[in-house]
Amino acid sequence: SDGHGFQLRRTQSGENVTGFYASKRQISWRNLADAVQGLQRDLGATLIIADTPQTASALSFYLPHNPFVYVESEPNVITHFDFWPGYAQSASPNDSALFIGHSTNPAHPAAVPSADIVKNFASVTPVEDPPLPDFDKSWHIWNCQNFIGSGGQTAGEVQTNPMRDSDALPAK
Repeated sequence: SDGHGFQLRRTQSGENVTGFYASKRQISWRNLADAVQGLQRDLGATLIIADTPQTASALSFYLPHNPFVYVESEPNVITHFDFWPGYAQSASPNDSALFIGHSTNPAHPAAVPSADIVKNFASVTPVEDPPLPDFDKSWHIWNCQNFIGSGGQTAGEVQTNPMRDSDALPAK
């Protein structure tokens, strides 16, 4: 275990399996990807946005055709996802998304989608009963319908702001 609820173990066949704890039981990334795939199909979501790079990477790996999974940006945190276009630069008008949040602390539920996500979609509502095992209530999924763009702009009108190496450096 890495101290954050994630565990890497080797199966008898020699395959590496990464999972995460939910109390004393764990659900695999593949199970989460299967649930997200079903929701994506049922709700018509074309985009997937995760709250952490770990979740985005695992979903991208385990979902069919390895789609790009976007990560919600956090202030003062830079990850490799910040060097790629965000969902707002990639979305088409009326695209829909799933936002996946995770909490490793039962006393603190997963963060809700940011104000930017709420502003960029016509409707953002929690998925009340996501198709996940009953023992794991640490995952929260939101249905983000009809991308309208930042401040009402359509996706084609949203300006991209490429990050330069110097932008990633801390201010002196």
